Amino acid sequence: MKGDGFFMNKLKIILPVVLGIIAISIVAVKSRDMSENRRLKFAEQIDQLALDKNYEKIMLNVKNVTCASCVPSVEKALKHVPGVKTAVVLVMKPEGAETAVICEKGKVTPEQLIIALQQASYPASVL
Repeated sequence: MKGDGFFMNKLKIILPVVLGIIAISIVAVKSRDMSENRRLKFAEQIDQLALDKNYEKIMLNVKNVTCASCVPSVEKALKHVPGVKTAVVLVMKPEGAETAVICEKGKVTPEQLIIALQQASYPASVL
């Protein structure tokens, strides 16, 4: 973002003086870039698993996923459902996080996944 470099340089100058810090390093990463790289990395793996006749893919729209720190909570809640092989938040949008769940065929229903997410305070619906 424009102007970020100026702000970071000021932090590097001010923080050591104010707090007595000897060295400081600031790294800025655009969350959009991280989520795009993450999505691309996992999308192929998910599609490969979904091709396996023993597994199926269920796509969910998960609400209340407001930042990257929510993602592990969503994935953990889904992975605790018996029969779930993996769960990955693929895309975060204002209307919800597009989430792929790979599970053993016939062992998991979308309703079970939605209940697990509701218990973790993330309302969801099937895409």
